[in-house]
Amino acid sequence: MIDAPNGWGDWFSAFDSTDLWAGLAVVGAILAAALIVIPILLFGLELILVGIVLAIGLMARITLGRPWTIEARTVNLEPPRVLEWQVAGWHRSARLLAQIAAQISEGSNATLELGALSSPG
Repeated sequence: MIDAPNGWGDWFSAFDSTDLWAGLAVVGAILAAALIVIPILLFGLELILVGIVLAIGLMARITLGRPWTIEARTVNLEPPRVLEWQVAGWHRSARLLAQIAAQISEGSNATLELGALSSPG
């Protein structure tokens, strides 16, 4: 044992090498929690909050009857062509999407008017 001044040698002799490794393991676990686990938990919490905000926005749009914007864009054409429709209602917008997709797949121009929807609603 090394003689330390002022009685420090007695204090250090109370610890052996296993206590030192256990203390380092505890410090390492605390650092891992602070640098890895906590940011992951906070990121998960942030994702949950984003999901809640999106759900509230979707429910508000459906409940308040705000119109959905349906947009069709050309690809690889110059100048690009963009068609937009404003449709109120979840089911009506789904029907319009299906009709536009059918017109595009048939090769005709998607110039469907809102009044041409098969059934109102």
